[in-house]
Amino acid sequence: MHEQNGRARLLSVASAGKRFSISAEFFIIAAGALETPRLLLNSLPSSSRLQTAMPWWLGRNLIDHPVGYLSQARYKRKLARSSAPAGVLHGMQLDMEVQMELGLPNHTAFLRPGFSRRPVPNRAIMAFLGIRGPRDLALSHLASLVRHPYILWRIASQKLRLPARRPYGDLFFMTEQLPNPDSRVSLSDTRSDQSGFPLAQVDWRLGEQDLALFERFHQLAVNAMRAYPDVETIRVDAQSIWTASVCSGAHHLGTARMAAVEADGVVDPDLRLFGFDNVWIGDGSVFPTAGSANPSLTICALSHRLGTHLLGRMQPG
Repeated sequence: MHEQNGRARLLSVASAGKRFSISAEFFIIAAGALETPRLLLNSLPSSSRLQTAMPWWLGRNLIDHPVGYLSQARYKRKLARSSAPAGVLHGMQLDMEVQMELGLPNHTAFLRPGFSRRPVPNRAIMAFLGIRGPRDLALSHLASLVRHPYILWRIASQKLRLPARRPYGDLFFMTEQLPNPDSRVSLSDTRSDQSGFPLAQVDWRLGEQDLALFERFHQLAVNAMRAYPDVETIRVDAQSIWTASVCSGAHHLGTARMAAVEADGVVDPDLRLFGFDNVWIGDGSVFPTAGSANPSLTICALSHRLGTHLLGRMQPG
């Protein structure tokens, strides 16, 4: 990125082995919470203003939705397939007053039909999240299919809509991660892209407070399940299992957080990059916190808001 007097004037681009430049009045970066900080951090050597004006928060506060299975309910009878529409899960959240009283984040517990008494192979099944087609399959995925019958059963029951006639209910948690400046995206010292620019180096970290607050919510969820008359027994798994197997929900957020002033973030409330008059960020990296829900609709709403703001700037006067 080349700038002059606080305005970006020229953007150097590489694609398909070719390099070219783009000149524009407005620049909007929308590459996601992993690539957006990488693009900006890679601009540092080429601009003295970027070197001095780049906010301290850039690349920091990488937050996500930690997800995973923990514990299981065994029902008194076998369960038929849920009456909920396809893709909808039964879940539990805390009443707002209770949540505020206990000081807990926005955690959610979902109930999924279980396959057997054995714990769900969390890391193995979550590895399938990123598969969009046969080209994304790796040997590790094939090995997981052989080692874990649960995964084959899940795929068959979801794709073929087979009836789930088993007495088990696995607890699946989607949790809110607290902001953490030490959880971050930086530039790799050893790996570069085809154009020679360093790739992103991801250091996603959960804090001790994240784990402690989840342990409290897990216990509340287990106690709530015990109160159901149809539940026969509860298998309560140790917190150490969650700590060892918790995974990213693939909702990467927070590395260019929005703030009122530069000391607290990377973009202002209008999503403009601090230190620049004509650069905005329009993706999930601007989230200051993660919440507990999928972020896509919020990203769309922010993008619509940014578009409206820019149209207003373009009007005469």
